[in-house]
Amino acid sequence: MGLLAGASAPLDLNLMLRKRLTIVGTTLRARPLEEKIAATQRFAAGVVPWLARGLVVPVVDSVFAFEDVRLAQMRLESNAVFGKVVLRL
Repeated sequence: MGLLAGASAPLDLNLMLRKRLTIVGTTLRARPLEEKIAATQRFAAGVVPWLARGLVVPVVDSVFAFEDVRLAQMRLESNAVFGKVVLRL
């Protein structure tokens, strides 16, 4: 989850209670480099194999050629993105 569209969102507390959901917030930005490296290694070990086997599929909003990086940035700034914006070489 990201905050491109802002830091506030409506939340259905009734639904959360019925489904016994938990929300956990975190950010890597303020964490030490060693912790970021460890998180990346855990992701590589635990999630990348699922990606390789097709068990987890990322949501891609749009794909841009690298030379169209400004268009990709405009897409991000539009707040109309649902998923990842990808630059390809």
